[in-house]
Amino acid sequence: MEALGKFVQIVASRLMCVGRTTELIGAEQQEAVNKVADQEKSYNMRIAELEKAAKEKDDAVISVVARSKDLEEEVSRLRDQIRLLQAEVKEHDVAKGQLTSHVHELEENGMEMFSYGFDRAVSQIAVLSPKFDSAQLDMTKIVVGGKLVVDGTVEEHDENAPPS
Repeated sequence: MEALGKFVQIVASRLMCVGRTTELIGAEQQEAVNKVADQEKSYNMRIAELEKAAKEKDDAVISVVARSKDLEEEVSRLRDQIRLLQAEVKEHDVAKGQLTSHVHELEENGMEMFSYGFDRAVSQIAVLSPKFDSAQLDMTKIVVGGKLVVDGTVEEHDENAPPS
C-alpha cells in the first residue's frame, strides 16, 4: 500500500503542478487579454480624436466654401456695379463734351455780338465825328486814368481763358 500511497502522492503533486501551470497560463492569457483591451481602448480614443479632427476639418471646409461662394457673389456684384458706373462715366463724359462744346459756341457768339456792337459804335463815331481817328480804338482795351490800357481783368476772372 505504500506504493499506492506514493503513487497517489505523485499523482496529487502532478495535479498540483498542472493546476499551477494552468493558473500561470491563465494569468499570462489574462495579461495578454488586458494588454489587448488597453490597446483597443487606446486605439478607440485615437479613432475618436481623429474622427473629431476630421469633422472639424470638414466643418472648416464647408465654412470656407460657403464664404468663398459669398465672396464670389460679392465680386460679381461689384464687377457689375463697376460696369454700370463706367457706363455712367462715359455718358457723363459725353454730356460734359456736349456742354463744353455748347459753352464754346456761346462764347464765340458772345464775342461775335460784342465785336459787331463795337464795330457799330466805331462806325457811328466815324459818322458823327469824321475828324476822329477811329483806328486808335481797340475793343480789347479799357480806359484807366484817361488812357487806353489792355484789360487783363477779363482774362483773370475767365476760367475758360488760356493761362498767360
